[in-house]
Amino acid sequence: LSTEPLSDLRRQLQQLAAGPVDLELLNALIERYESGGEARYALAIAQLRQRLQWTPDVRSQALAEHLDEHYRGANLRIAISDDLMNRMIPKQNAIISPVRENIAGAKVRGKSRTTTTVRVRLLPDIETWRFALEAFGNVYSETQSETWPARVQNAAKMQFQARKLIVIDQEGMRASRTKAQAQGRNELLGVDSQLDPIPLVGRLLRNAARQKHHKSRPIALRQGKEKVAQHARQRMDKETNPKLARLEQKFRDSVLAPLSQLALLAEPLDMHTTANRAVMNVRLANREQLAAHTPRPFAPADSLVSMQMHETALNNAIAGLRLDGQRMTVAELFEFFSEKLGNSAAVPPADLPGLAVIKFSARGAVRIKFDGDRIQLVLGIHELAKGRDKIKSFEVHAFFRPVMKGLEVRLVRDGSLQFAGRRLKTGPRMVLHTVIGKLLPKDQEIGLLRADLENDPRLAGLMVTQLEIENGWIALALGQAHPKRVAWRAPEQRLLSMPFGG
Repeated sequence: LSTEPLSDLRRQLQQLAAGPVDLELLNALIERYESGGEARYALAIAQLRQRLQWTPDVRSQALAEHLDEHYRGANLRIAISDDLMNRMIPKQNAIISPVRENIAGAKVRGKSRTTTTVRVRLLPDIETWRFALEAFGNVYSETQSETWPARVQNAAKMQFQARKLIVIDQEGMRASRTKAQAQGRNELLGVDSQLDPIPLVGRLLRNAARQKHHKSRPIALRQGKEKVAQHARQRMDKETNPKLARLEQKFRDSVLAPLSQLALLAEPLDMHTTANRAVMNVRLANREQLAAHTPRPFAPADSLVSMQMHETALNNAIAGLRLDGQRMTVAELFEFFSEKLGNSAAVPPADLPGLAVIKFSARGAVRIKFDGDRIQLVLGIHELAKGRDKIKSFEVHAFFRPVMKGLEVRLVRDGSLQFAGRRLKTGPRMVLHTVIGKLLPKDQEIGLLRADLENDPRLAGLMVTQLEIENGWIALALGQAHPKRVAWRAPEQRLLSMPFGG
């Protein structure tokens, strides 16, 4: 890429991307964006930031970096505890299996019983999610080895440990081969011989068998440990590798592919692992979009899992739907929103005015606001036509409040629809309530956490410990339940004044 003609093309493209920036205009755009959060100001700021980034002036580049740091912060944070990860691991049932091996030159037959415990151990790392999947357990076996004419009966107890290292970073997920080791002991239960009826000969054969067993015992023990460790490695690789592959593919299909369709970049700004949590801060935005720029709420310290999302994550995704300037019937709009909200089987109301036509505004057709413990949905509409009625240039404001019941969290439409526009008299408002009120009915619900989580035994003893909607963020956390505990609301962040040298 550094050779001609590509390097010359780079210089020419850089000249096209760079250009003068009116700093007074940039400052005015930032003030308007911070006061209203409108997408058109965000787009203008992002474009000017890129222009500053490609200019050869060092101060302009520093300003671009400053804008990137303060107005394109991570707008999604997820923290998962090792406690929750271990809750998700299914309980391992004991396995009873036949033993057919060749150990120390003798055929060994019998049966074994294996008990296993699996757990996740987080490994501190400042740049990745790093954790070990560990399995440890016991193998109890009763066998007999035949060396004609004597037969030796043995009992063995082995302890094994298996460990697979898994790393998740910006490049994806990688899993190492399983390592395992075993230790234990075996005991001689008895020796019998087909010549036992002959007193002297039977005794001699049993003594000879005991001596041979004692001599070969170290070799047999070493080989037994190796086979137990080998079985542990094979079992862990066999059971975990396909599941990890399916998990990664599901993440690509369910997360990365939809983001790609929305022209949205998922860029991890920080990934790290502590001794008890895996934390990821992600920026969901393309190059011409801004991201978080307000203080993020803190999660409770005892959270098993927590999530904080800034409104820009949703608004950037909504921009990828390309609704600006679109024209569609109310029936088409109902079907569109039902599909995007994951309820494609929703049946429209019988009295829905499906033939009414809505044309969205050329900019800011749909946007979301998180504030005041409510989520506000704003629709910018250029024109609504229903029969002879045509209403132009107005906004619809619908509010949703969170409702909790156990581990179920829903958003329910709250209050009356509000309409903002010039010369909206009583007649046009009645038409808007007839059309938009059926599209966004009162008590309409959107699920955040499923109701069936309450019956999941893996989540027993947990409750929603934080549900906060404030300052552009929604924060949600699960933690240990307590009869007197309610959903925790983060305290306001205040700056403490302190004299220099104090």
